[in-house]
Amino acid sequence: MAETQEGAETQEPSSLGAVPVKGGAIAYLQVDGAMKAADFYRDAFGAELAAAHPVDEKGRTMHVHLYINGSSVMLSDAFPEYGHAHEAPQGFTMTLQVGDIDAAWARAVAAGADIVMPVTEMFWGARYGQLRDPFGVLWALNQPKIVASAEPAGDGGRELVITRHIAVPRAALYRCWTEPELLKQWFAPLPYTTPVAELDVRPGGASRIVMRGPDGVDLPNPGIFLEVVPNERLVMTDAYTQAWLPSEKPFMTIVLTFEEEDGGTRYTARVLHWTAADRQSHEDMGFHQGWGQVTDQLAALAATL
Repeated sequence: MAETQEGAETQEPSSLGAVPVKGGAIAYLQVDGAMKAADFYRDAFGAELAAAHPVDEKGRTMHVHLYINGSSVMLSDAFPEYGHAHEAPQGFTMTLQVGDIDAAWARAVAAGADIVMPVTEMFWGARYGQLRDPFGVLWALNQPKIVASAEPAGDGGRELVITRHIAVPRAALYRCWTEPELLKQWFAPLPYTTPVAELDVRPGGASRIVMRGPDGVDLPNPGIFLEVVPNERLVMTDAYTQAWLPSEKPFMTIVLTFEEEDGGTRYTARVLHWTAADRQSHEDMGFHQGWGQVTDQLAALAATL
């Protein structure tokens, strides 16, 4: 059962105070034990109690208002004496978009949610899993594998971005980018390989990386480092093949940042192109798929260090 709202925020009835309603389609769940469910959702999903009608002598309440994952969720108990008998939840799934599905999943399971479908790589480009709470409600957690933008504001349509929370220390990701023997293991999207990685990791230092296709054709990637902040930031460009020898045709500059976040790292790769046409060409070549795949490979390798 759901209430739809035309605006992003409306007001609760004055008897419960002026409590903002967040979201545009609000789930209203009838459960057996609304206040106990509210406590469980706090522990499992980080719910915040916005308002609640007092319970009766049987511990039932006609209305609980929670904030879960930035949206309002309403709860009530069954009141069969008023024509509202309890019915087992069925035919719907409460889906939460999360930034770190592993942490969110672990929290919900620790709180007592039962696993219905383990976290799985899905065809729509996300990691997804299903849980059932003690009140019979089916929940899904969904984490897009890539948060990407083709045209961030102010860049003139020349930037492509991938950002992801990776549950490893940032020093491990930095090592994978700056140690040749590690970089060879993840840099090229399989079945491509990286037989050559020569890295002079300092401002003005040369970078020579060669990818090799399944057909044996080599794809050299010469460039230089512009900025090096250990464990925090790397900036590289193919505008020069070595300091300071210009390349024949500059294509992109890569800005990598490694920021501590929620016990892991917010990894962001910004790829700035010389022209909007270059950016479009890179996207058409499969930027999102290719960089997404190698980010998976990077994360997997870093987790072993």
